[in-house]
Amino acid sequence: MIGGKSYAFCCRRNRRSSGFQWTSTRVVALLSLPISFFFTASSLCAQDPSTVGQFSAVSTWPYKAVHANLLPNGKVIWWPSFADGDNPTLWDPSTNTNTPLAHVGANIFCSGYGLLSTGQLFVAGGHVTNWVGLDTVYTYDPSTNSWTQLPAMNNGRWYPTVTKLPNGDMLAISGWINTSQGVNVEPQVWQRATATWRSLTAAHLALPFYPFMLVAPNGKVFCAGPSQTTRYLDPSGTGSWSAVGDGNYGTRNWGSSVMYDNGNVLLMGGSTCPPYPVSSCTTLPTDRRGN
Repeated sequence: MIGGKSYAFCCRRNRRSSGFQWTSTRVVALLSLPISFFFTASSLCAQDPSTVGQFSAVSTWPYKAVHANLLPNGKVIWWPSFADGDNPTLWDPSTNTNTPLAHVGANIFCSGYGLLSTGQLFVAGGHVTNWVGLDTVYTYDPSTNSWTQLPAMNNGRWYPTVTKLPNGDMLAISGWINTSQGVNVEPQVWQRATATWRSLTAAHLALPFYPFMLVAPNGKVFCAGPSQTTRYLDPSGTGSWSAVGDGNYGTRNWGSSVMYDNGNVLLMGGSTCPPYPVSSCTTLPTDRRGN
């Protein structure tokens, strides 16, 4: 096909003028040069691992990695699920090797976590059984490969979220207590200076598993989901909530979120009920009604 017409049609027309045939051939040949160059360059670019990444060969790990955190030393601490939860392991990307770490002393599957300003990992809550959480809190020090237990939270938290606040304190929120009490509605702040918990008694709110909590430019903590309604949490004093607006998409259970640029949030994936995965993503500004 040339120009949407069959080659036979062009041949019939070209028999009327040999000059037309030569000119058309030359023009087509010249036009093909930049097109060929474009596709060749695009193909080379697409094959560049530094541009599009690459998959390695399949590796065999001792467990299924469910929770993972990048440490300041460039290594990744991870641990598996359910009964194997107290098997933290250190993966070294430079050598692709896994090294067992010291046991925590608690099942940290279904916990919430975040890095302290010291580079230690802060881990809150964990797994007793389905829908039943631990109230325990630990820190992991990569320099000594040791776990330290901190004072317990107000109650259990199964699937909580931990967020580092601007002053370095840690916010623990949501997570189920058990099947009779349901979700832990009281947010708490771990105060580094006094090594104590401060409960946000005026900010009780039942939130879904692993709420998307991100520190906004105004210093408050923006709850971007998984619920459609977005809110600010002011973690000072006894705490307070204020509504921001509703996004145009519904609940994103099991989805992910990340803050980029200056106060913009990217929401990805998730599932609806019944739990069918969704492929959509959307951006959500923290300072006005979301999209």
